[in-house]
Amino acid sequence: MSSVETAQLVKEAHERLRHFDKIKKHRLENTGVYQLSTEQYAYNVGIDSLPQQVEDLKAKRGAVFNLLLVGQSGVGKTTFINTLFGTEVMPNVWSEIETRKPHTKFEKGTGISKERLALIEDNFNLELTIVDTPGFGDFIDNEFAYLPITDYIDEQLRLYMFMEEQPDRSKLVDNRVHCCLFFINTSSRGVSPVEIEAMKHISTRVNLIPVIPKADTLTKTEMYEIKELVRKIIFVHGIKICEFIEDEDVKQAINKQIPFSIIGSESFVVPEGSTEAVRGRKYRWGTAEVMNPEHCDFIKLRDVLMANNMVDLITTTESYYETCRSKLVKTRLISSEKLIQGYIDGLVKAPTGFEECFELLKEKSLNFTDVERIDSDDAAKLLSIFAKEAVDDMVVQWSPRYILKQISNKKKYSEMISYEETKFKNWKRKLFEKQAHLNQDIEGLHKQIKSLQKEIEELEQPHQSETIRSSPPEYKSEPSTAEGVMPSLIDAKSA
Repeated sequence: MSSVETAQLVKEAHERLRHFDKIKKHRLENTGVYQLSTEQYAYNVGIDSLPQQVEDLKAKRGAVFNLLLVGQSGVGKTTFINTLFGTEVMPNVWSEIETRKPHTKFEKGTGISKERLALIEDNFNLELTIVDTPGFGDFIDNEFAYLPITDYIDEQLRLYMFMEEQPDRSKLVDNRVHCCLFFINTSSRGVSPVEIEAMKHISTRVNLIPVIPKADTLTKTEMYEIKELVRKIIFVHGIKICEFIEDEDVKQAINKQIPFSIIGSESFVVPEGSTEAVRGRKYRWGTAEVMNPEHCDFIKLRDVLMANNMVDLITTTESYYETCRSKLVKTRLISSEKLIQGYIDGLVKAPTGFEECFELLKEKSLNFTDVERIDSDDAAKLLSIFAKEAVDDMVVQWSPRYILKQISNKKKYSEMISYEETKFKNWKRKLFEKQAHLNQDIEGLHKQIKSLQKEIEELEQPHQSETIRSSPPEYKSEPSTAEGVMPSLIDAKSA
């Protein structure tokens, strides 16, 4: 080895020593933060491959996406889903009536039906659940048509929370709704009050996206007018669109496009002047193409749901779930105290784990108004007595239908009390009237008695005066008749 090469090696060794001294100094100054590479000397540990590992892990695990469809029967929900995935994902009810099930029955009220799918694209697994709401808005009384939908959304959040509390979470199933497509029935050229009320309640629970179906039945002018009308109604009634998406740019981009106009078709047609078949509908005036941006917004809606914003919809649902979970846990802790106190007062039966929780309350004197300070172990014991059954009872009491029934019963009770009070007052008034009449009769009789007494007195006074006038004058007493007769007899005898 030449002297030049030796000097070069020594120089590189000194540079490496200086490099290690820098690393040592950096470790002392920045505990836990180490720079393992420089421009001249690169040393690869392998942590730079973590993003790829995370990506591979995510691709291996896949994702879960739950889509809720809301709209009246016949607006094209099933056709849209089958068009979106290019296959018959959901069975068509009309085909079941005509071919498969001639005696298909429709339920009276809003129902919930689910279709689970496993989609694979480029080795990525997606567990897709389509939740349909048959019967929504199809009846005369649609006051609470939205209630089964909101109850389903809330119930899935509560079920997920209770499943997380179980010892074995390997069978945890995520049925939380990530997005809701609301199909507006444009046959009336507007938005019905039932749809407005439903959108107001659903938008507070899940990311809502309004859709105008059957865009091929409207002209461009009509479509523009209906879109403007829907935007005004959404703004006036305070309906939130994708409210839970935290990225404002994404939210604004979606809000600028709503409502999405779509065309659904499960068949292929060949447009005039073309040899390639496309999804669409053929009419005498031309062809309405599903994938043509000039005809509808199907591609834009597909990109929002599948290509661009699916992760946003899933992660924001997770954030909303954490908020609901925190509120429900606090409510359960506070309600557990009321449940225990109700048992002490003899109003309810003994809940599960009551004795242990009662001793816990006496030992630590927990303050339920500040649930943040309750220890996690103590909170677990208290939550155990306020389990799902108690939460279900509490949810029933929160139901708008239950509250309206309470108000109606209170109104009926008030009307009954008012009626009985009025009845009692009328009875009392009539009783007083009868008493007044009786008093008048008694007074009249009393007057008659007085008058008769007066007449009697008047009649008695003249009789007494005549008696006094007809009495003989006083004279001296004479001998009795015997005494008077005897002398005459004697005299006669002597004569």
